Amino acid sequence: MGIFSTQKPPVSNVTDLSERFGRAPPAKADAASASGTDKKETDVATPQKQLSAKAKQFSALLSKESNITGVVEYVFSGSRLKILVPKHNVIVSFVLGGIRVPQPPALTAARKDVKSEPCGKEALEFTRALIMQMDVKLEVEALDKGDNFIGAVFINRENLAILLLKEGLASVFAPSAERSKYSQELFGAEEEAKKAKKNVSDCVRLLLIYMLGWRG
Repeated sequence: MGIFSTQKPPVSNVTDLSERFGRAPPAKADAASASGTDKKETDVATPQKQLSAKAKQFSALLSKESNITGVVEYVFSGSRLKILVPKHNVIVSFVLGGIRVPQPPALTAARKDVKSEPCGKEALEFTRALIMQMDVKLEVEALDKGDNFIGAVFINRENLAILLLKEGLASVFAPSAERSKYSQELFGAEEEAKKAKKNVSDCVRLLLIYMLGWRG
């Protein structure tokens, strides 16, 4: 399932207010201090209005690029990720396009207002097990009103959204999926899950199978 990334550049200061989406990831060692490097990453996953302009700038830039390499720093839900793009020293909040994934339980007491949905935890664990701290490939399609980058994420050349659909841990969000160049694959994966009688009501069994190293 891929290799742990060795591409993360040294940093001296990363702004990270990811509590907006759940528990913040643990602080990382300051590699830059030891190396004497003074290089700062831009974190457009930080929910601050002053970063909106930068988010739009990077969205326009990344949407024109292909084969973008990223490193998954944190997984907030089955479809919402925090990704470092080393080439541009930018961290973005990334949402998988074309699908809807159940909301997982709140990760902190401060997020008790967030209501979990059936299979939200299982979808979160599925995605986390696949790509947490892993190298991925990105395709940026759009930027939403919350400055989340929307698009596709690939692990070992497999589309994460399609993997979630095939396991019955997501459903197609038609308004977005119909505009995607992966539209046919998205709808096909959902139909495949239905024929196999996989759906969100069966997600506990699917997670157990996955944890045992099998594929349902």
